[in-house]
Amino acid sequence: MTKTVLNIAAIRICFGFRILCFGFVLLAATPLFAAAKQSPYFAVPLPPVPDKVTPAVQLTGKETPGQLVAAYVNAIKSLLPGLASADEQALFTLEATVHHAGRPGAEAERLACCNAIIAALNAPSRVKSHLLHQLQVIGKAESVPALIKLLNDPDPHVASDARIALDANPACPEQYRSIAKLDVPVRRDVALRAKLLAAGDNAGPEMIRWLTGDDAVGRMVALGMIKELGPAGRKQLVAGAGNLPPATKAIVIESLANLDDKSVLPLARASLKSPDPLLQSAGLTALARLDDPEADDAVIAAMNDATGEVKCSLIGVMAQRGKHSAVPALLAVTGNPDANVVKAACRALGELADAGDLPVLLDQFPEVAAKALGKIAPDTGAELVQAALSRAKDKAARAALLKMFRYCTGPKALAALQAALQDKDVSIREAAVRTLADWPDPVVLDTLAAIYQKPEKPAFSIVALRGIVRLASSANKQPTPELVARYRQLLADARSDDDRRRVLGALGGCGHVAALELAVAQLATPNLRAEAAAAVKNIAALVKRQHPKESKAALQRLK
Repeated sequence: MTKTVLNIAAIRICFGFRILCFGFVLLAATPLFAAAKQSPYFAVPLPPVPDKVTPAVQLTGKETPGQLVAAYVNAIKSLLPGLASADEQALFTLEATVHHAGRPGAEAERLACCNAIIAALNAPSRVKSHLLHQLQVIGKAESVPALIKLLNDPDPHVASDARIALDANPACPEQYRSIAKLDVPVRRDVALRAKLLAAGDNAGPEMIRWLTGDDAVGRMVALGMIKELGPAGRKQLVAGAGNLPPATKAIVIESLANLDDKSVLPLARASLKSPDPLLQSAGLTALARLDDPEADDAVIAAMNDATGEVKCSLIGVMAQRGKHSAVPALLAVTGNPDANVVKAACRALGELADAGDLPVLLDQFPEVAAKALGKIAPDTGAELVQAALSRAKDKAARAALLKMFRYCTGPKALAALQAALQDKDVSIREAAVRTLADWPDPVVLDTLAAIYQKPEKPAFSIVALRGIVRLASSANKQPTPELVARYRQLLADARSDDDRRRVLGALGGCGHVAALELAVAQLATPNLRAEAAAAVKNIAALVKRQHPKESKAALQRLK
């Protein structure tokens, strides 16, 4: 699905809730207390990096301090567009880069990375938060002035992220620390956890009290204990979640969704109507994650109630869930006046529709039917397209349907296109020519050659030759004498020097000694010498190991 508001909550929680904060915590793990870095119980490791993610900075180890700074500035700058659009890969790359820079013994790189992040903090709020999450991990004294400045940021999420990063910074001035000394929260944390565990399923009301209060330690304990609640306790939590602050409520929603607890469905649906984007995103993420038939119905119902961007996001959730039962609802919204909604519905239909939906899709949205056609036997698909052609009333619809034969390439589809070449309407004939030119199988080469030699209009000749050259280029992977013979015929039958240049461009990729001889022969034509010379050089490089003498002799002809 497209990268929309759906990703915001998951990104904030994944990156920002790993260490102690006011209301942000990753609830699948035991809470971490960043203010007590010196304690073995609360040491904050560098965040784990997904496998196979490469840092954005690649160094030789010989860089000067200035080169290090430039490398990290350019790397962080290159990630900003992806961060702004909630691109997950950009976030993983940012984390991998910070993780690498913060490794032991690389203080110069850590400092360069932090300064590059600080220089980028004039970015939009969403990006700013991602960057602050990383300063929280590796920032030291150089980060403190920027973090203090952002404590007054107009975006409350940014201000909160700055506060968290400042609390975690070992160089944070005492007057800015908002967390009590280590010995107090450690004892209270243990006691509060024990109290909740003893309450069992009746812990819900007490958790709500802590989640709505000002006690940071209590909030952290309550959020971290959600996974310990049984079904009854979770229902109590959902029932009392209405008065929670948006950020905390978002964590509760996603945490319950991670536990696949369908009791969160009403809360998730209600959050979609919130003006807070973080809360909206939590609702969307929960609906996408819950693996329950009731969640399927809830997503459809929420989509029907929603409008604008939220409706598009919910359609994306439907596609992500991959349930065919969503197809009727998606078909129903294809008449929506919002063009973005219609586009989103068509994309989702392309993912979810199957053979049983093809008659409707081919009649109403033929361009959406491509993937569904690819799921069935080619001749079966061709029969369905042919049936839709017989029902089509206007030539525009028929032309669009002819293009669908491209996705069920078999004998029946090819026969239908051959018949369309004789249609009385020129637009239908042109659609057939263009579809044949896009055919993946060289079986159409003779048909395209005939169209090229005797085109009904100049455009047909250009389209046919483009298809011929494309198929010939694809065949270069396995060069044979027959392929070289095809190139020889194409050069002989070419209608102009421009067409011969196109053929020579493809011939240059044919690694056969006979192709080398054919390219050398074209050097004698002055208007083609530049293209022929390029083809000779390319082919000589391809065949020189097996045919060194022929390659050398051919290259000598270029002097």
